[in-house]
Amino acid sequence: MPFLAYEVQYHLEIDTDGTPEERKASAGAVREALEAGRKKTAFTQGMVTSREEQRGEYMELNGGFLFLGLFLGSMFLMITVLIIYYKQISEGYVSR
Repeated sequence: MPFLAYEVQYHLEIDTDGTPEERKASAGAVREALEAGRKKTAFTQGMVTSREEQRGEYMELNGGFLFLGLFLGSMFLMITVLIIYYKQISEGYVSR
């Protein structure tokens, strides 16, 4: 009979009181404790995050999209203005 290995996954969210630094520190302590426990058992994976860490990742992702949107929007606006300007100039030369 073949050996069947089951992978155990868990996700633990921590909601504690305190400053953002204290929250990150408490999530780090839980993460280290789970890492120590994981070494004793096989086939386990885990993820421990705090809301502060998730908030930071969320802000980084959305900040990048905001910058990209503003950059592309301003670039397309400048291109549109230049196209209209040169079209007016060329029509002025033709009607002259």
